Amino acid sequence: LAFADLCMRSGLPPPSVTWIFDSIPGISLRAPSAAEWDAVADAGRAEQSVPFVLRAVERAAARTKPYASRSALVAYLQEEQGLVPGVAHWIAQSVRNAEPSGVELCYDMSAVRALYSSYASTSAWHVIEASDA
Repeated sequence: LAFADLCMRSGLPPPSVTWIFDSIPGISLRAPSAAEWDAVADAGRAEQSVPFVLRAVERAAARTKPYASRSALVAYLQEEQGLVPGVAHWIAQSVRNAEPSGVELCYDMSAVRALYSSYASTSAWHVIEASDA
């Protein structure tokens, strides 16, 4: 929707078809402030909320010692951070080899936080409601 909006604002034709998956076009939530983040993440453990998962990934990515293997990372995410198996395995798909051996997460967590904050504060209903969208 952001690309369709950019096209419309620039006078360019929008895409002929836009598909939206697992997202809603309006502002449905508010990203927690830095001061609120831990409390919101703690409250989101049961439903594996975005703040809860992001905090777990940040903690895993901040580790200075590489994980022995992808399986060791999955175990850390489940046992130490409380992620459910499916989420832990999904997160552990994004690893790179680390020196001298092992793996590490390859997320740029400041970029991930910025993307989530932007998503949480962006409304694109005007794009959907536009007659040429």
